[in-house]
Amino acid sequence: MPLRVLARRRGVKLTFADLGNGEVDATEALSESISSKTRMVLISHVDYATGTCVDLESISELAHDGDVLLLVDGIQAVGTVPVDVRALGVDGYAFSRHKFLCGPDGAGVLYVRKEVQSEIRPTYTGVFSASGHGVAGELKLMETAQRYEVSTRPLPVIMGGTAAVKWIREEVGLPYVFDRDKRLYGTLWRTLSGIDGVRVISQPSQSSLLTFAVDGVPVKEVVSRLRENYVFTRTISVTEPVGVRISVGFWNRESDLERIAETVRSITCGSG
Repeated sequence: MPLRVLARRRGVKLTFADLGNGEVDATEALSESISSKTRMVLISHVDYATGTCVDLESISELAHDGDVLLLVDGIQAVGTVPVDVRALGVDGYAFSRHKFLCGPDGAGVLYVRKEVQSEIRPTYTGVFSASGHGVAGELKLMETAQRYEVSTRPLPVIMGGTAAVKWIREEVGLPYVFDRDKRLYGTLWRTLSGIDGVRVISQPSQSSLLTFAVDGVPVKEVVSRLRENYVFTRTISVTEPVGVRISVGFWNRESDLERIAETVRSITCGSG
């Protein structure tokens, strides 16, 4: 949405790389889309529709070889896979502290590589964006990514998000989170793949987000039937076929996966 608004307001041309259902190599697809006029690549670290995790290191190399900035949406990645923004070589990385970080909604996180901060001018600013609150006789932006902050800060949301992250890091443990997410995802993928009439759209070696479809059953009905059994999912309209997405987290129990499988089996059999 921000890119489409930018295109309408500024006349920016958008070019989309088709990654299919995640089976297309993102680096190859982008290499065919980048031209001498490309200014920035925006991509999701983990795709919201299929859960596919792209190779950001190779994409960073590709973008920088063409003097192109790389901005990454990491909202579905942080809390499900290890993320080291410096090792990945990205220019910008944005995410929120709700979803897989278990924090409250309403405040996000933005990393901007120091070497490119002079190239990326803030669109929105506030009293925290500049030294001297902007009354020093000239605009002197902060030397850190704080230059991109806007007023007013939602302090309760920030404090809640910080507490959630601290709990995950210090009490739950990120190695446990990553390992359990992957194991639960693998179990669910294998189980649903073994049910006749179910097409699992997501790839097997992923984590947390799994999208599938039931032959001959509209996705809205699948979502509704799952909801009746306290399994909350959403429709994904951009996959082929249109699918139903399940999010699996470290907090889930094996019995949750069994309930999902039992409900899906009943849907394929046409029983209530």
